[in-house]
Amino acid sequence: MKGKSGYRKNLAATILPVLILAAFYVLEFDTGHIYYVDVKICESELFSADEIEEAASALESYFFLNMPGYELRELSYEESAYPKLLAGEEGGRPEDVIVFESVYVRKHGYDGIGENNREQSRKWILVRDSKTGKWNVDTSSCP
Repeated sequence: MKGKSGYRKNLAATILPVLILAAFYVLEFDTGHIYYVDVKICESELFSADEIEEAASALESYFFLNMPGYELRELSYEESAYPKLLAGEEGGRPEDVIVFESVYVRKHGYDGIGENNREQSRKWILVRDSKTGKWNVDTSSCP
């Protein structure tokens, strides 16, 4: 009996580190990186600071899951007429659309030089779900 329980402990001690290493590998290469994001938020007439932070958090989660191999460096919100125009075109309210601009780089192989290693910017349009009140990424574009 003692031999079997010792065998199980040895098997668990062998398999557990392999599983942990596999999880680290998947998290390192198959997700976006959002560890040190500099979030810049200006005053807003449309949104409270909490609403903007919720939208920024939703965008960070989206980036983590959908931008593998890239690192989000900066996320900024500045109020402008653009969200109001967009909301008017889609028939929504200005309070339901928010636009962020981000700066990101390719995480692996980034050395700061060369055209493929430059920082890139992107505009993100988030729309608030009318039923749940949660922010969802609608579209993104490179300026």
